Amino acid sequence: MPVGEIAGEVVGGLFRLLGQFFSEVIGELLVRGVGYAIWRRVFPDTDPDGWPSAVIGLLFWVAAFALGYLAYQHAAEWLAVDQCLDSGGSYNYQSESCVHG
Repeated sequence: MPVGEIAGEVVGGLFRLLGQFFSEVIGELLVRGVGYAIWRRVFPDTDPDGWPSAVIGLLFWVAAFALGYLAYQHAAEWLAVDQCLDSGGSYNYQSESCVHG
């Protein structure tokens, strides 16, 4: 067997292993695990492998990223105002710009 084929099989196997690992971590722990933890509070007799766990987990992560994005937008605006005032300017809230002098 040529060295190229052996290397190709090793690299292919490594990528399959990494793909399965990330699929398990993301799919099972981060989505279904969080969804199950939330859904179990409402319905204690729920199945951890059921579809409600996956749906609730996905909704949780969508909401978490949306809230994170909104917090980032608010913090960026607040930091822009702070930076303007620290540099000796005044911030015009109507035009959202820093006015110096």
